[in-house]
Amino acid sequence: MPINNIYQFLKGYGRALFISWLLTGYDPLLTAQSGDASTEFFESRIRPFLITDCQECHGPKHQRGGLRVDSREALLRGGDSGPAVVPKKAQESRLLRAIQHLEPDLSMPKERPRLPETVIRDVARWIEAGAVFPAASGSPANSTNNSSAWPRVFAARRQWWSFQTPVNPALPPVNYPDWSVHPVDRFILARLEAEGLQPAPPAEPQAWLRRVHWTLTGLPPEPAEVVAFLADPSLEARTRVVDALLASPWFGERWARHWMDLVRFADSYGHEQDYTIPHAWRYRDYLIRAFNADVPYDLFVQEHLAGDLLPSPRRNTEMGFNESILATGFWYLHQATHAPVDPLQDEADRIDNQVDVFSKTFLGLTVACARCHDHKFDAISTQDYYSISAFLRASRQDIACLDPDGTLEPRLNSRIQDHQSISEKLRPILRKALKDATPRVAPYLIQAQELLRSTIASNVWPAEVQSAARRHGLDASILDRWVAEVRTATSAASNHPLRPWLEVAPKPASTAARSNGSESIPATTNPPPWTLRPDPSTWKATGQAFRITESPVDTWRVGSLGMEFLPGNIAHSGRWAPNLQGTLRSPTFTLTHNHLHLRVAGRSGKIRLIIARYGLREFNPLLFESTQIEVDAGADFVWRSMSSGLHRHRGRLAYLELLDDGDGFIALDQLVASDDPKPPQPPETVWNPEAKTSSSAQAEALEKTIHAGIDSWAQGTPNLLNLHLASTLWHRGLLDWGSSGNALAALVAPVRAAGQQLPNPIRSLAMTDGSAESTRVFLRGEPRALGPPVQRRFLEAISGPEPMAITQGSGRLEWAKAITSPSNPFLHRVIVNRVWAHLFGRGLVETVDNFGALGSYPSHPELLDRLALDFRSEGSSLKRLIRTLCLTKTFAQSSEPRDPVAESRDPSNRWLHRQNLRRLEAEALRDALLATAGNLNHLQFGPPVLTHITPFMGDRMWVRNANGPLDGERRRSVYQETRRNFLSPLMVTFDLPIPDTTVGRRNQSNVPAQALTLMNDPFVRHQSSAWARRLLSEGGTSTTDRIFSLYLQAFGRTPTPTEIQTLQDLLAMGTRDLDSSPAGPDGEIRLWTEICHALFMTQEFTHVP
Repeated sequence: MPINNIYQFLKGYGRALFISWLLTGYDPLLTAQSGDASTEFFESRIRPFLITDCQECHGPKHQRGGLRVDSREALLRGGDSGPAVVPKKAQESRLLRAIQHLEPDLSMPKERPRLPETVIRDVARWIEAGAVFPAASGSPANSTNNSSAWPRVFAARRQWWSFQTPVNPALPPVNYPDWSVHPVDRFILARLEAEGLQPAPPAEPQAWLRRVHWTLTGLPPEPAEVVAFLADPSLEARTRVVDALLASPWFGERWARHWMDLVRFADSYGHEQDYTIPHAWRYRDYLIRAFNADVPYDLFVQEHLAGDLLPSPRRNTEMGFNESILATGFWYLHQATHAPVDPLQDEADRIDNQVDVFSKTFLGLTVACARCHDHKFDAISTQDYYSISAFLRASRQDIACLDPDGTLEPRLNSRIQDHQSISEKLRPILRKALKDATPRVAPYLIQAQELLRSTIASNVWPAEVQSAARRHGLDASILDRWVAEVRTATSAASNHPLRPWLEVAPKPASTAARSNGSESIPATTNPPPWTLRPDPSTWKATGQAFRITESPVDTWRVGSLGMEFLPGNIAHSGRWAPNLQGTLRSPTFTLTHNHLHLRVAGRSGKIRLIIARYGLREFNPLLFESTQIEVDAGADFVWRSMSSGLHRHRGRLAYLELLDDGDGFIALDQLVASDDPKPPQPPETVWNPEAKTSSSAQAEALEKTIHAGIDSWAQGTPNLLNLHLASTLWHRGLLDWGSSGNALAALVAPVRAAGQQLPNPIRSLAMTDGSAESTRVFLRGEPRALGPPVQRRFLEAISGPEPMAITQGSGRLEWAKAITSPSNPFLHRVIVNRVWAHLFGRGLVETVDNFGALGSYPSHPELLDRLALDFRSEGSSLKRLIRTLCLTKTFAQSSEPRDPVAESRDPSNRWLHRQNLRRLEAEALRDALLATAGNLNHLQFGPPVLTHITPFMGDRMWVRNANGPLDGERRRSVYQETRRNFLSPLMVTFDLPIPDTTVGRRNQSNVPAQALTLMNDPFVRHQSSAWARRLLSEGGTSTTDRIFSLYLQAFGRTPTPTEIQTLQDLLAMGTRDLDSSPAGPDGEIRLWTEICHALFMTQEFTHVP
């Protein structure tokens, strides 16, 4: 459309068309599915439903009502009541009406609840799309009706081209070798000549420059760069341009966004509440740094699978923290449902998504299609699927605590090593302190009890405390604390450690004391209760807070109130410093009882019971369950219970998670599983076998116990029970140390100061090892229908059927090495093909995410193998590969379809007789608007910019209170928040993919909504105004100078005489139409804003030449 016509269109018809668009209800998300996408949708959503919910009554063995559901023909034919499916007419299809339970006599499945709404929606969507039903042929390669036939089927499918080892081909002969000596060009030219075609002429220099800038950085060239390049467009200059762009920090931002499509990156979980995925943005920053640093692709892949297990992880070059572990966060970028009704099904679905994303991203295979049955088309068995899922079941989601500057770990290790030397200094000081403090315990306890007995309602006045202190030579402040503690200890529901010492009569024999740190458990019915304690050999710690010591010697810490003695066999996150953070996880265990009782201490700590790897435990517990405990009991150990609803999960696997994510601490002594709703009785202190007949006798026994506890520690033979009591009195300020107090304070002060100087960690989403659980096949994909067990291994077609030799842990490190092995024919082919697709608009294999039998055959198979082998032999450098391809004659071809013969013989440009004209992706288009307007903020990294919630988005079920700015702080689109429930309308209109699964090839739609969005979106209009202001301030004073600046900024070229004249005419027309005089600043800005807005809507602006 000529630019003057665009101006008239803007004035006269834009609003009317926008209203028309709203009335027609156009939805840019309802785009046609490609054939492979339709097939994949059927295999992942519809076939499992037919097998699981329908085939038992309507399959090969039984056909109730004469209906079979195992083929399209059978569904179209239907049963006794007529067709079950009417393609593209969902509401006329009896299959859909049956599962909707719309009619009493037509409700399926029989005698079962209505299927989930997600299944019903999928079936309706499938029928409306035409009811695609890929049918297996009768050939041996496609027949899996008999499990005994699988070896034969597998062997036949193993012959598919992508399963074969790449072979390095010789350069093909060509008729016109002078066109290019580049090996890539030789393969392209050979195929063109075979098809009777010839390559297109080279693109204009300015078109090439714009193309390479968009391709490598996603940003347009600056006008000065255009002018410099047009002065010297030689091959040497082009090489310098490519090298500069590859070295640019913007390169990583561009190519990280490509990768984020593969791993379904988002900042939120979606579903009803759209909770934020914690620290997801650090994975995005990891990608940007990795692509800028040109991390070898093999290492990049290993980091994604086992970055937490690499023996020599990659370190951040500036801050020194572990970069490799950040890659593992991609596993947990999936959608998640809060409080799922069926946790086992939810877990199976999340693992299915992880397997799907992994296999498509790294292998170009649809392994998830083998969840319910052997793959219908590829050499992938159900055993393969569950063998891979076994690696994920042996792993756990983690929030990694990374060393922020490379000094935290060394300083912490030094702190631990100094612990013993500090203990040696403590012993003589404590011996002296005992002489001062211990003889004064009894008077304080006796006087506190006397004061409480002599008052009404236990209300002791300060004057009474001071008087009693003077009479008995006590410290009034310490006596006041004793009164408060005794008052608390004697309350009805108290678990105070002093409580047993305030009761004159001895405890009954049935509540006998524990000894050596083990407690008696009340006898219950079968099954008997069991106890789990922290064990350094089986419990897994991440972060710096938890260090489980095997020896109880020297187990002390400096808490907020002073020194505390700790039992040696507990898990304690504050042992070394209060501001350390981390997580401790138990081994996986089976829930065998209705109640879990935990003996815990802590401040601002959390304990979670993880059932079925439930992902949103941070936000919501499982339905009806008390699976999370907030611990704020201080240093005293108390019993807390998880009881509500656990009976629903008996027999399921679970593990315990202790979290310290702040300046508090969390400690666990033991976990007791029992059918008794009451926790075990509190542990008895060491009692004198003689009955305590008076308060003074009790007080004297308390003195002896404290003395024995601290003295045993000072002698290197600690009595842990007595130590705990002494520590409790100490940190509550109940011991009068006399002159020793200053010496103890002097020793404790530097310890506390050293701990406070430790920096806070960097927290990031990650994966860590768990227990190696036994994994079994789920028959028909149903997690309750257990089939044969499987062992952890890679795909049989690549690595053979034998289990991997896993020495310890999850085995992900061995898995990562197998995937990056030269014997894997997929890894390098797939990534080379992805790079090719981004540079040329389509891959050598067009189905970039599917190299299986349902995918496309490569257009240039020899070239693909040559590139893959060169890529591997040259260190799997992505930048080197991109540099090689950008300097080819093939890349430099014109994209204009000038040759009618070539367009007729190669209408889809499969043989690359020219370059492909491509529309900018959604992010690149938004960045182009900002860059051209001179508004782009190049600030890198950090948390995302909050989504701008428009009025059209504000009536959703749930909207966050926080709202981002319209211009996204002018930062690049890669830094904008990606909320699954609130995707940017502008970018969705331009085919931003929904982050559900791997999308290696975006849709390239061309629909009216895109033009209307560019016309009416407030962001676009604001950038038009900003560009006009930039032009008036930087573009010169004459109209011609401004037009030249306009074209250099928008299109990377100078305008033609015709374009100059057209704009001059348009400006004259605008001068007459504007209300204000163009001589005034407001009128001139308005006029140039309309011009800038019109140029934003041209194809030349929105497309890569």
